Amino acid sequence: MTAHVADFGIAKLLLRDDNSMIIASMPGTHGYMAPEYGTFGMASCKTDMFSFGIMLLEVFAGKRLTNPMFVGELSIRQWVHRGFPTELIGLLCSSNSPCKRMSMTMSDVAVTSKKIKKDYTHSMLTAAITATQ
Repeated sequence: MTAHVADFGIAKLLLRDDNSMIIASMPGTHGYMAPEYGTFGMASCKTDMFSFGIMLLEVFAGKRLTNPMFVGELSIRQWVHRGFPTELIGLLCSSNSPCKRMSMTMSDVAVTSKKIKKDYTHSMLTAAITATQ
């Protein structure tokens, strides 16, 4: 019962190191593609970070990117940001500007996510114990 995320590997397939950027033409899924990749075909590790961020927003929001409410100008990113103006990992990872995206590796994101889960679990247990006393 452990989820594994896959299919975000454009940068890994194309790049020689974590700091390079290339121009490529590979198919991708609209909405999950970083703007610089969809428009200019520019791929980097931040391209994969964008895709991962959008997927995190879907999980957090409980809504698919293809939900009919996300038509026109309203995106899932804007919708989540309106409800939760604090900086969530999904928002940090999915910024339209590659320069503003998290400069973390996926390993760093995994560590941060585990810490958030641990802190959340601890706060829920504390609240449950306090409520029963």
